[in-house]
Amino acid sequence: MKCPVCRTQRLEAVQYEGVSVRLCDSCDGHLVRNKRIPAIKRKQERSDKQLIEEVNANGDGDAKKKLICPGCLRQMSCRKTSFGPLSFNIEVCDKCDHTWFDAGELARLQLFYQASDQGIELAQFRQRLEQMPDEERDEFEQRVAKMKFNRVLAKEDLIWLCYFGSRFHRR
Repeated sequence: MKCPVCRTQRLEAVQYEGVSVRLCDSCDGHLVRNKRIPAIKRKQERSDKQLIEEVNANGDGDAKKKLICPGCLRQMSCRKTSFGPLSFNIEVCDKCDHTWFDAGELARLQLFYQASDQGIELAQFRQRLEQMPDEERDEFEQRVAKMKFNRVLAKEDLIWLCYFGSRFHRR
């Protein structure tokens, strides 16, 4: 696959926050399967400082022209992603479920998510899990390990449900 911005550079398979994506070494844009975006948003391998540096290093990299999907060669749709007064555009292919993120936009997406109510709740959950006594954490992890996971509900979602279930059960 070739980069939809550069149109000459091949996209290389890389890991971004532990998730498989395709990167253009020339413009630093990323092609991501839509089903992988929620996992990237929830990851916090990079610190806020690193994410902000990535955003600042790339400025406003929004594509100024219509992009062609490298997967199916159809025109991608431009969609606005916003948080409060801040926004940026991503390009989405509705046919093959790819999204193009210009340089710095994946980091910007993570920062938007972390500032959202859902992102704040996830950070609080992670903090509670870290502060949980070893015995309680072991019991929690054993309960999660006994659950059966499927493709519809991600393991992270079930952990979240278990957390709230145990929290309300103890009241």
